[in-house]
Amino acid sequence: MADQRERWSIVDALSHSRHDWMNKLQLIKGHLSLKKYDRVKEIIDEIVVEAKQESKLCNLNMPSFAELLLTYNWKGHLLILDYEVLGEAMDCSSLDEEMFHFTTDLFQILNQNIDKKQENHITVTLELFKTENNVRFFYDFNGILTDDKTLLTFLEQYQSDAITIQQIHFDTYEFTLMVSKS
Repeated sequence: MADQRERWSIVDALSHSRHDWMNKLQLIKGHLSLKKYDRVKEIIDEIVVEAKQESKLCNLNMPSFAELLLTYNWKGHLLILDYEVLGEAMDCSSLDEEMFHFTTDLFQILNQNIDKKQENHITVTLELFKTENNVRFFYDFNGILTDDKTLLTFLEQYQSDAITIQQIHFDTYEFTLMVSKS
């Protein structure tokens, strides 16, 4: 697969970030005007959780991988991404380029082989084990695959000395993959 890296200028990144913040502020403002204070508190709590997750992701020393996850939903893909980082921050720099390329290729294949009329979600969860100096990446997809053979072929043929890919669950509507250091 081709390297899908797109370098964001600082102005572009700030513009997208500002747009996201304006949407969140408008949501809060709307609920305040409707006197839905409980919902305002929920939205603020969600923003705090999201900011903490962004911080944890940025502290892994994986700039390419972090940029991919942080900016993915800005690009208008058919696949909607969520991510979560569990555990204490640690240096994962040795996996940055490999995980960037694997994830970029996986997302590209998914975007080409999902039902465009349905909502398709993928959640990337990083489990950090600082005491073992290990990390596992889980990719959980929910949606509709129009061609699962292309994805299965990609997963079977993916070669890497740095990572191991394991299919935990797989069908047309959902799958879970675990990727770990080799």
